[in-house]
Order: sequence, then structure tokens, then C-alpha cells
Amino acid sequence: MAKSDLPAELEGRVRAVDAALLDDGQPQAASGDVDELLAKLDGDDPAAREAAATGLAACHDLRALASLRRHAHDAVPSVRAAVIAAMARLAPSTLFPELVKALRSEEPRVVAGAAVVLGRVGDRSVVPNLIEAFQTEDASVGTAVAWALGRLGDRAVVPWLVAALEQGFAAAAAAEALGRLRDARAQGVLVAALEHGDEATCAAAARALGRCGGAAVVPLLALRLNDPSARVRLAAAVALWELGEGTRPIADALG
Repeated sequence: MAKSDLPAELEGRVRAVDAALLDDGQPQAASGDVDELLAKLDGDDPAAREAAATGLAACHDLRALASLRRHAHDAVPSVRAAVIAAMARLAPSTLFPELVKALRSEEPRVVAGAAVVLGRVGDRSVVPNLIEAFQTEDASVGTAVAWALGRLGDRAVVPWLVAALEQGFAAAAAAEALGRLRDARAQGVLVAALEHGDEATCAAAARALGRCGGAAVVPLLALRLNDPSARVRLAAAVALWELGEGTRPIADALG
């Protein structure tokens, strides 16, 4: 069955599910908050400075860069990490060399922040650096790096992502990244991940199979339409639609 266009009344709700699965959402600060955040960044309270840096990262106001640069060597590691992550989000292209260097930081938060921004920049030359950073035991770093590898779209990383999913390391992010890469080599490990005990991993695997699976996975995805998790049911329904099985499962999953 050929895949049909998704009806308008379902499209918005499916996009919301994709956003949840792909974790693309980013908080945004109101423009009126910038001056207040800059003041807190210069304060004496480390917790307030860290929160201010995080808030400035979301404001997308380049006026914050000068203040953030002054705090790039803050004595408090958590503040320093938040500042570097904020600078990376505000001006990723101009900070490209610093971002690559940050992948070797001893601060997991710095590494994770740099990986996410490099994924958004889209320069595949950093794939070897990301693979190096992926060799970690820190789940937050692994999740960020897997996300970035999926975004960059270089299928050479498929074996690394497959291994991560098999080992249960950053499993949901690895499954999502494999779906983005649309490589048939991932089908076997994604099918196995449908039985994963973690809801997010199972949902991401189901969604990914809609992008890199084939007719053989349709019955397996159909079984997930009865999964106890609404998230898994909808991910499976969307995957079935992508494989040409129509929109009825989506409508049923949405209720």
C-alpha cells in the first residue's frame, strides 16, 4: 500500500509526538528578561549565575555574549559549564573551534552542550570528534552525542549507534538517531529494542522502524498498537503510516 498524505487533523498531533520523541524543544526566555539575567550573571551567588547563564542561552540575544565571555573562566565548575553551553548556543559558527575543543572537557555538561550545538551546526567534519566523545560512561554525554550524530546524517556512525543500542547505553537517543539515518543495517537491533523495558527506547525504536524498516517489520509494529504505553502505541502507529499502512492506526492511537 502506498503511503498517503497525513490528514491535517492528525498532522499537528503527530508532530507533537515527534517533538517529544526527538526532544527538539528548547526553552526560550522573554526578551524583557535579558537585562535581569545579565545582572544575576554578575552577582555573587553561584547558583544564580548558573541559572542566569542557562536563561541567557534561551534568549537568543547576542548582547549576552560579552558578559558570558567574562564568565567563561568562572571559579565554579557548574557555572563555567553553563556559560560555555550558553555561548555555544548563541554563536555556534563563530565558536566552532572552541566547541570541538569542549568535547574533551572533563565536565560532562560542557561536553553534552558542545555536542548538541555541533549537531545543529551540521558540519560533518566533527564526526570523528563526536565518536571519540561517545566513548564515555556518562549517560548525559552519550545521549547528546547520539543526538548530534543522528542530526549530522553520516551513515558511517551506524555501527557505533547500533552497539550503543545493543548495550543499552543512551538507548533511546541511539534508536532515534538510527531512525534519522534511515539505514537498513539498523533494522535488526531496532526490532530487538521493541522489547526494551524502557518506554522511551521502545517508542524511539518503533518510530525509527518507520524510517528504515520494511514490510517485514509491519506485523511487529502492529503488535505495539496494543502496548500499555500511549507513547509507544502512537509511535508504532506513525511508523506504520510511514510504511504505507494508512492512517487508521494513528487515529485510533490518538483516541
